[in-house]
Amino acid sequence: MGETSTISRMAEKISKEIFSTLGWTIVGPLNMDWECSTLQHQSPGGRGTHPSDVVFRYEDPYSNQTIFVNTDLKSYGKTSIKRSELIKTINSLAQDTDCTRRSRTWQERFVPAGIQYTTVGMLFIYNHDNQYENDFRDTLISIDSKSIDIAPDLQLFVFGPEDVLYLLNLVYDMEHLKYQKIIPTNSECRFFYPQLIRKRAHTQYSKTLTIDALTSPWQIYTFDDTEQQRPIKGRVVYARSKGASADEFKYIFDYLFRFQLIDSDTRIIFRFPYASREAPSIFNSAIESYVLGLPAALHIHSLLKKISFDPPNRMVNNFNAEAIGMEMNDD
Repeated sequence: MGETSTISRMAEKISKEIFSTLGWTIVGPLNMDWECSTLQHQSPGGRGTHPSDVVFRYEDPYSNQTIFVNTDLKSYGKTSIKRSELIKTINSLAQDTDCTRRSRTWQERFVPAGIQYTTVGMLFIYNHDNQYENDFRDTLISIDSKSIDIAPDLQLFVFGPEDVLYLLNLVYDMEHLKYQKIIPTNSECRFFYPQLIRKRAHTQYSKTLTIDALTSPWQIYTFDDTEQQRPIKGRVVYARSKGASADEFKYIFDYLFRFQLIDSDTRIIFRFPYASREAPSIFNSAIESYVLGLPAALHIHSLLKKISFDPPNRMVNNFNAEAIGMEMNDD
């Protein structure tokens, strides 16, 4: 396998590592072209086929539908992540994913008969040289909406290099906590989904982390170890936040109390992969200012002081291309 081919497949390997841990499964063949069923796509200059690098599926705890994620995997060096390239890639993915809803070929390859489902698109951008230092979100936001053509009822999700690194840190840290026995290895681990006013969860605890939840400011991983003489119950809060202000912690405190995720018998651990050096002291200050003037301040203070703020060591995102190539040749 040549170097170019190896680099192009690095995103495939990394996406498998991330999403298999988060409860997604791969359906159908990889790197498949399928027949287009939309006339306007077949006009001069259009295409007669569409590609799907990989299609993932999971069960959504709110809609009770199967979600299929039509995925475009990109492995870019730092100089390739440009606004013009993003516009072209997003428009292509939007066209591809919109067509999945009409293409009999796509549905026959990926969707079992008789199930209720929704298809969304995902652009997954891995920075293979680990040298991209710009703010990807700023680049994405700077794109003129008139240059992007997405069907009104279609959802597309874009995960840039920092998002991918955050997800890698999350799934590696989940395994690390079990290895260190901070989370009991025999525990039942699930992600929490709140009951919302306009959206009721069919199950509040799921082994799957949905694509919507992946874009949230934080994710809550819960565990219950019922084999102990006294059952252990815990929550691990992962957040993108740097913990640079007290408000960043207070929002999470509000969330924990609102959805009754905190009590005297529950162990809570905050894990912020991007935490600043000042975050631990800001965390303690946030507790003190949060309880001021609250009824039952002493009780609330005692609950918050039991939270462990323990930022994980950030994983160095530097995969060896030669080693990955050898692994792929062995597949």
